[in-house]
Amino acid sequence: MHDFFCADPKDMNSEILADEVAKYKDTDKGVSSMCRIMEELTNESFQEGLAKGREEGRIEGRAEGRLKNLLENVKKLMARGMSFDEVADTLELSKEDRKYIQDNL
Repeated sequence: MHDFFCADPKDMNSEILADEVAKYKDTDKGVSSMCRIMEELTNESFQEGLAKGREEGRIEGRAEGRLKNLLENVKKLMARGMSFDEVADTLELSKEDRKYIQDNL
């Protein structure tokens, strides 16, 4: 395990590992290769994060749209003379939905 925490390949116990690490740290070709690999990993992580963020945004947007639609339907039914409680019972609104609608009427 010691070798994996060494910044300098010269401090490593395993000669094979030290030689391989030195190729990536001490040669122009190795450094260039490592930079390219890190760039690919960074780009891949960025793309994954972007996709996850988009999906979370879609889910949030759908939920917001559902609540706005529900609010509009409640307003329409109340405009026809139903009380809020009658509408909420008829639509079988959850406690959370009832609270949202009452807060936004």
